Amino acid sequence: MPINVLICDDSALMRRNLSRIIEADSGLRVAGTARDGQDALDKARELRPDVITMDINMPVIDGITALQIIVQEGIAPVIMVSSLTQEGAATTFQAMALGAFDYVPKPGGTVSVRMESAAHELVSKIRAAAKPGTLKRLTKKSRPLERCQKTRTASRSTPPASRTAPSGGAGLGYKAVAMGISTGGPKTLFDVLPLLPRDLNAAVFLVQHMPGKFIPSFAKRIDDHCSMRCVEVAAGMDIEPGVIYIGTGGYHLTLYKKYGVDLQVGGSDQWTNILSGVDLIRKRLGKQAYALGMPLVTDSR
Repeated sequence: MPINVLICDDSALMRRNLSRIIEADSGLRVAGTARDGQDALDKARELRPDVITMDINMPVIDGITALQIIVQEGIAPVIMVSSLTQEGAATTFQAMALGAFDYVPKPGGTVSVRMESAAHELVSKIRAAAKPGTLKRLTKKSRPLERCQKTRTASRSTPPASRTAPSGGAGLGYKAVAMGISTGGPKTLFDVLPLLPRDLNAAVFLVQHMPGKFIPSFAKRIDDHCSMRCVEVAAGMDIEPGVIYIGTGGYHLTLYKKYGVDLQVGGSDQWTNILSGVDLIRKRLGKQAYALGMPLVTDSR
């Protein structure tokens, strides 16, 4: 059975481009198209598609409002199709927090004639969104961001607890948590990271597949709603516990030893893919690496 997709965009050109990309895959089928948010809701309720692609800026009802109703009614996973702008990035991450499965950036702006360059990403994310259990996870109640923000404000007003060096460690006095995220990852991070306490005796490193223009908005949203501080890394930045470090766009995130046991974020090679990025940070953190947490043991470079 093909995966049925509902396309929602106020641009007739975008609807045609997205339809062409989806129909080119034998495992996908365009169940219908919608020209505005209200039309999207009506078609979603009528057609009950497996996955919905949703533009953000649409008349009658905008994409964010339509998304919230679709999530509340548990109709289908939604993939946001967003422009590569600062404003578009901020709204996209708002959509992730509200229950969108993931997003696909429009390479050429609000109305893009170059969607073919994002065809592979779109198709792979549609397939991932259609997997069993995805909708249930997305519609599950998450920790409200407002409560997370209150927790963050209260937590940051209290000095962090003193840290002691772990026995048998490298003398750093803290550990590390490394996370690699790709399809569906931003939504998961918005659920998990607000739960981490400010005084966590670890530095957190995120490796993500994301357009460089989206990184500042992504880091700011995490910082605004987490007890821990969140920053986009820069070469030469000192590493501290209780901070979330996000790799900058277009480059791998790596670490170097400085002056004995202190650590810095270092300059790194051009980005290739999420797997090589995760592999690189695991090697820099040490041989005893685990899925989400690991002893912080570095090489002598």
